Amino acid sequence: MSADSRKNLFYDVAISFAGEDRRHARSLADELVRRGVSVFYDEFERSSLWGHDLYTYLVDIYQNRACFCVAFLSKHYAKKLWASHERKAAQARAFREQGEYLLPIRLDSTEIPGMLPTTGYLTWPPDDAVSTARLLIDKLRHEGRRDAVLSQDDQLTTSFTRSTGELDQFELKAFLDETYGADGRMTPFSYSYLAEHLEHMGFSSVAQLRKCVSGIDAKAICEALHSGRRQGQITTFEDVLLVAMGANYMRLHKWAPEHWFSARCLANLRLLDEAGIDVGDFDPNTANS
Repeated sequence: MSADSRKNLFYDVAISFAGEDRRHARSLADELVRRGVSVFYDEFERSSLWGHDLYTYLVDIYQNRACFCVAFLSKHYAKKLWASHERKAAQARAFREQGEYLLPIRLDSTEIPGMLPTTGYLTWPPDDAVSTARLLIDKLRHEGRRDAVLSQDDQLTTSFTRSTGELDQFELKAFLDETYGADGRMTPFSYSYLAEHLEHMGFSSVAQLRKCVSGIDAKAICEALHSGRRQGQITTFEDVLLVAMGANYMRLHKWAPEHWFSARCLANLRLLDEAGIDVGDFDPNTANS
């Protein structure tokens, strides 16, 4: 498939996994979405999946609708019928294109039918959601799918400049470090990029952000959305913003027109509701800073 054809695909990445390995798949899906990558992940697509003939629908997704398929290989993956179904669809695409469409991640040493031992793998650990997302974005940029959402790390460190807006990125980092703990994995670009999104929603000062998230229990949110698994600083903050702003977060966000973004937010709002966490309606455009 040509680069021009790939630009017309609906998803950047489709994730294939066994249910027992969901926590790994969800961590990667969240990290990719945070970086602006469109992801097919089942929990983000409940409304789309409802009522479909899933056998036919998923063949189309994994064989035709994504630029890359990431598969989490494990002893569980080897036994699951749906995982095998997804893998065979992805392998058919890879065979047709004779390219690196199917990108495997090993969670253990289980051999998977049809996966050649000479195939290049990632292994979790030592790799994780952050390192894998960076590699995927590099591949997507090579395919013409991303407009350099992230460049190489050495380029990122030089891009930490003040935005044209009012939100000071240095103050933003200090606020996040103070509120959610420092996160050494975050690059300078991470705060610059986050500031742009916050300004797009209408935030103009750290004082306004502090007012927005005041009193919200990040630990309870993490338990509801991630089964208590500790998340990165910015992911934690964005989860808290969703709780504080509710529908306004979806409406005002830069990615509001994107189906995958609204699907992810709705999935998270459903989990928050099930956990009994009240969602607010903070709007930075009407609140006093």
